[in-house]
Amino acid sequence: DIAAGTRRLALDNYEASHPLGRLRALAAPVCLALGPERGWADADRELLRQHAFEFVHLGSRVLRAETALVATLTLVRAQLGLL
Repeated sequence: DIAAGTRRLALDNYEASHPLGRLRALAAPVCLALGPERGWADADRELLRQHAFEFVHLGSRVLRAETALVATLTLVRAQLGLL
């Protein structure tokens, strides 16, 4: 269950159209979906789309999941003015 009005972001190096760092008007609450280093399966992507997730990326390099998590939280918190 994700509350209405929550911005839903899924990290995906393969189908994302824009980088997380360039999102405009990011406001709380935010729900993040981070997948495995090899990327989401097609069924996972379809489920994320069905639940209104927006695909974003951290750049062209594939990061380890632990690194991607820290980078993502840092970018989101900075855009929310929490750093």
